[in-house]
Amino acid sequence: MRKFFILFLLLVFALVMRAENASNVRIRQEGKSIIITYDLSKRSVVRVLMSSNNSGYYTELKAVSGNVGKSVPAGKARKIV
Repeated sequence: MRKFFILFLLLVFALVMRAENASNVRIRQEGKSIIITYDLSKRSVVRVLMSSNNSGYYTELKAVSGNVGKSVPAGKARKIV
């Protein structure tokens, strides 16, 4: 179940970031944390969305830290926890 959640979160993140010029999106789990690392080619608004089912309804994750939110600067190895 956990692997499906991580895979789904990665896919949602990749879809959101596709329009934001992100590349090299990677995801891994460390204990109870999920680490998303990506490269960003231009300053962008970065949001992480999640869905717990296939309803098409997405919720923005609020309890995240790192390179997420408004005006994230371009660069390699940006990280969201």
